[in-house]
Amino acid sequence: MKESGLRIRVDNDLRQAFLSTCKSEDLTAAQVLRAFMRSYIEQRGGGLQIELFQEHISIDEIKHVEHK
Repeated sequence: MKESGLRIRVDNDLRQAFLSTCKSEDLTAAQVLRAFMRSYIEQRGGGLQIELFQEHISIDEIKHVEHK
């Protein structure tokens, strides 16, 4: 699978709070954002069929998917 980057602009306070929260849960920002993207697509009937993200995403589920 080829990987691609995504650049976004966010308020610095929001960025710092997000990074701090991710760190407190022993997750990287990239892990949380990828999990959110998968969930967002699945909830809206997108092409991905990932059963893991049919409901709310737990921290353990994010870690499980990222370590595969």
